[in-house]
Amino acid sequence: MVNLGENSHYDNQLKGLPFSAHPRIEANGDIWNFGLHPSGDIVLYHLTANGRAKQVNIVKSNFSGVLHDFLITARHIILVLPSLKRDMTIAGLFNGIYFDPKLPMQALVIDKNTLTLSRTYELPPGMVFHFGNAWEDNQGDIHFDASLYQDFAVMTQLSDVMQGKTFEQYSDANTHLFTLHKQGKVSQHNFTDSSEFPRVCHHLIGQQNHLLFYTSNTTNSVWSDSVVARNLDTGKEDRFDYGADYLVEEHIPISPNHNEDQGYLIGTALHVPSKRTCLNIFSKHDISAGPIARAWLPYHLPLGFHGNFIAA
Repeated sequence: MVNLGENSHYDNQLKGLPFSAHPRIEANGDIWNFGLHPSGDIVLYHLTANGRAKQVNIVKSNFSGVLHDFLITARHIILVLPSLKRDMTIAGLFNGIYFDPKLPMQALVIDKNTLTLSRTYELPPGMVFHFGNAWEDNQGDIHFDASLYQDFAVMTQLSDVMQGKTFEQYSDANTHLFTLHKQGKVSQHNFTDSSEFPRVCHHLIGQQNHLLFYTSNTTNSVWSDSVVARNLDTGKEDRFDYGADYLVEEHIPISPNHNEDQGYLIGTALHVPSKRTCLNIFSKHDISAGPIARAWLPYHLPLGFHGNFIAA
């Protein structure tokens, strides 16, 4: 077990606290993360590049649902609480969680210097697992994207898939762009294509990005079959459709020179007929041209959700 408080004034106080699977790493190497406790308390972490605690604090939220991902800007942490509630009389982690279509999502904006709550916003009802990025402009307005679901049905559907069941209708998420205006208002824009596992270039975490990369589906009702590069300034889409024979996993943008427009997009896909996995490399500025390189394994890799790659 890793002791995050070791060699710090926290010592053993952090043992056993929740720590999410989605840390955000800034360009300087600092690590930020959160953990949702069953009590509704949210633990906030600021760590050094080697994983030792610099500052930890707790924010009280009274939230009892699922909180999977979060965002950072140069100055703030953003926690978006989905429209979920939990029936505590039902046993099981997910069994008692349900979607409330009348419950607005909440966006908690937290000061990174103090790890304390600065302000709260109400967003339309929805459910989010994954975000791409957030950034803050000179006026103090916060911009971020989210792969937004209209309900929580996807969890039941994923459970069915794991049991070998199939279904006709799949609950898709769509990319929504939110702006939290400093004076308290919220504005948003959405794209109609399906989206999941949004990613931006690593060096732009917490800074303004112009491109968003994500998986999508065109014909597959169970899994992604496409990858997309979306220009958030113009709305232009650059898409490659693998075809119905492929199940496409998360693709990661690589920027060797810290140039958002240059570099590569890399990810795996399962070719169902041959039961083999391929690793695919795209030129980031021309996704629709298809992979510029493809490496085949003689077997399949078990399907997963996330992947990460380190540029040499």
